[in-house]
Amino acid sequence: MDKTISMRKFIIYLLILFIFHPVYSETTTILLQSMSYDNDQYLTLSEATIASKNRMLKGIREEEYTFPKIFRYKVKQGEDIWTIIARTSLNIDTIATLNRLDFIGMVKEGGDVLLPDTLGVFLDRDRYEKAEIAQKYSIEEDNIIREKVILAGNRAKEKQKNIARQILKAAVDRLFSSQLKLPIEKRLRYKATILGIKKTRLYVRLDLPFIELKVYTEDLQQEPAPELIYKNNLLINKKSGKVEYKPGDEITLFVQSYRKDRWRLINQI
Repeated sequence: MDKTISMRKFIIYLLILFIFHPVYSETTTILLQSMSYDNDQYLTLSEATIASKNRMLKGIREEEYTFPKIFRYKVKQGEDIWTIIARTSLNIDTIATLNRLDFIGMVKEGGDVLLPDTLGVFLDRDRYEKAEIAQKYSIEEDNIIREKVILAGNRAKEKQKNIARQILKAAVDRLFSSQLKLPIEKRLRYKATILGIKKTRLYVRLDLPFIELKVYTEDLQQEPAPELIYKNNLLINKKSGKVEYKPGDEITLFVQSYRKDRWRLINQI
């Protein structure tokens, strides 16, 4: 892929509220060596895409859009579009339209893939007319702003949430399925941070890969772990009164089993 992307040939139509917003500029791709947390470029990309995703899901529109930074990444062994989506918070539409993918199998080991720091749909203005784009995405050509944009945005947010859930499930299934073939003592340990706690579950984010998961209280109470009670966003040892889990804590998890259509993750004590 050409390292320089001329925006005279591209128009980015951001999915936030389905507003057509053309921006013209020229940018050079940034080389992304790895997707690990000791890589500053990856941290920059990850923080930006998470912020972009949150804005889109909340229906927040930027006052002014600038063309996103584009990172160029060489796909490593064992990686595919699903692992990249899980690690970057980007979606299929963003990656597919920017890279002109005809099918997701085109993202494969050894190939280069372009990753923007903003979620959106990238279209070539030499190939698409405004009316064609409007028809493709079911949006009226000249009535995109005002009343109907809010309804379109709400539909988009719900659709994006459903797609995100499906992608996350596929990524998690792929990540954990191989672990069940190994003895428990040889299964990978995943470091994670607790984001929030409810009575029946913890919301955690794995350090690597960078994905958010649910860990259920009943799984954490299996022997020899203590019985837990929930109080004020904390899980407390029922017998000793000690706080066992609170938001911000780091824990180490491993896959115990897959039952009732969910993965059972256990804290390594």
